[in-house]
Amino acid sequence: MSRKTHGITTETTKRFSIDSGAVFLNLGETVGERLLGATRGGNTFTVEQEIKIIEVDGAKGPLKGARRITESSAKIKANILELTTANIMLAISGSTATNWTDPTSTPATNTHDEIRRVRNISDLDYVKNIAIVGKVTGTNENIICMVYNALADEGLELAFEDKEEGILEVTFTAHYDPADLSTEPWGIRFPKIV
Repeated sequence: MSRKTHGITTETTKRFSIDSGAVFLNLGETVGERLLGATRGGNTFTVEQEIKIIEVDGAKGPLKGARRITESSAKIKANILELTTANIMLAISGSTATNWTDPTSTPATNTHDEIRRVRNISDLDYVKNIAIVGKVTGTNENIICMVYNALADEGLELAFEDKEEGILEVTFTAHYDPADLSTEPWGIRFPKIV
């Protein structure tokens, strides 16, 4: 029997994820939902997993059913172009902002927020969820990729360069809920395409 030598169907063009999407903090929550702002360079959602092969005497190779997930990690990387005090604080877990007054101005004026970190990370620093909301062709619904109990844990780098804009690259890592260690802290909501 002859088979097709490509995967294109009449529905193919209705099933593409397109464009960079928007990044939201606390998507769908009654309190605290907000758009992080403009991004550049796209945004990525990643689920990494470590699967162990259980070695069994007598098996000549990997044995069906003899594998188990030993580790799973989900992340969202956002390339935030829109700088705000809140976005910078989100990138530096455990940081706070205070009013900074320029001591050389007369009268003294509050011109800046000063962001510092003087404490460890607390449970309040974890964000309920971070989500990338994207467009799928062929539907008016969105693809939504989420990480739960998210924390930016890869540090901060903000580059300043002539004729360029600074990008705040923030990686949000999902964290398991101690009350439910069997549910991985990520989710993908994909629209039903009929």
